[in-house]
Order: sequence, then C-alpha cells, then structure tokens
Amino acid sequence: MYLIDTSVWIDFFNGKLSDSLKNQIIGYIENDEIYYNGIILSELLIGTKNIKERNFIQNNFDGFIYLPFDLDDFKRLSNYGNNFLRKGITIPLTDLLIFYHTVDNKLTLITKDKHFKLIRETEKFDLWFVG
Repeated sequence: MYLIDTSVWIDFFNGKLSDSLKNQIIGYIENDEIYYNGIILSELLIGTKNIKERNFIQNNFDGFIYLPFDLDDFKRLSNYGNNFLRKGITIPLTDLLIFYHTVDNKLTLITKDKHFKLIRETEKFDLWFVG
C-alpha cells in the first residue's frame, strides 16, 4: 500500500517519471493500493492551470483510498513534530501530516521531497525516495 507525495504525482501527470516507476504506479492504481490525504489533493488542485486539469485530478483521486484527519491524529502528529524540533529538525506541517499518515497506516511513502530523508534519519518508516 502506497502514499504518493505531491512531487511524484506532478511528475507522473507531466510524463516525467521513468517508464519503470510510471508502470509500477499504474499497477498500484489498478490494484487499489493508492492512498492519499487532503494535503496531497489540495497541493495538486492548487497547482492546476484550468478547470479541465482540476476535474481530471478530482475524478482520478475519487478512485483512491482517502485518509482523513481527526483531532487525535493532530495530537499524535504534534508529538512527532515536537520530537523532531528537539533533535534540531524542522519539518513543514504539510510534510509532517503526510509522514503521520504514512506511519499510522503502515504505508510506503513515494516522494522526491528531501524533508522525508531527514525524518528517516530519526524515525523508521517505509520510504521510497525518487531521486
């Protein structure tokens, strides 16, 4: 099961991923193995250029598994954020939210964002970094 970060989705939609990774993601989509949250969806929708792109993303993400946040989630993820700060690592809240869903749901995060490499230095989680 996979949580694909915004940076990878952008390259996926723009045809900038390797054929191998693109085909793997397509396989995950076909097998209903893709999760997402409101942060990833919002970041993608904010970057759309027109209503056609916006509708395309919304319609495609409707077929993925949505991960909501509740109050307890925010309390627990703030513990992670506080621990990172005490170790001298500042993580943007958006990335902290994505990290939390990855860990809480035992998913593999596919990303290009270097913040997750920093997190991985102190917290074990399944990270697939696309360099």
